[in-house]
Amino acid sequence: MQLQMKAVEEACKELYIRALKVLPDDVKAGIERLNQGETDARAQVVLKTMITNISVAEREDNLLCQDTGLPIYKIKIGRNVQLDGMELKAAIRKGCERATTEYPLREKIITLLVVLICQQLALISVMMIKCLKLRWSPKEVVRRIIPF
Repeated sequence: MQLQMKAVEEACKELYIRALKVLPDDVKAGIERLNQGETDARAQVVLKTMITNISVAEREDNLLCQDTGLPIYKIKIGRNVQLDGMELKAAIRKGCERATTEYPLREKIITLLVVLICQQLALISVMMIKCLKLRWSPKEVVRRIIPF
């Protein structure tokens, strides 16, 4: 039997999306039980936020969390299956890529990340120009830009 890589790709895409969007009912019930039994005010806020995020993600058909982690696939291959290991790896990667393009990070998150990166680069550029004008040594530059 020849393994169909398009089927592997599609399955990997669907599994990744499902893992990022669907929280099993028993896990949701467990979080709710924790929330009901929690007495610490800070922990209650965290649990209520989690419950709200789950509800919003389900209602809006969105990902549960923007930190999607690293997908790990456990693959069992039966007897008499013919496959090329490199093609299998490529199909898995392609499935993950498709999943993230069909359900990308929310635009606001990306915009915020771009703004923060640009601000950091601008700050570093300004500091480097200042360092060059003051003729600081490389050691002094590092000390002043990255103080620890």
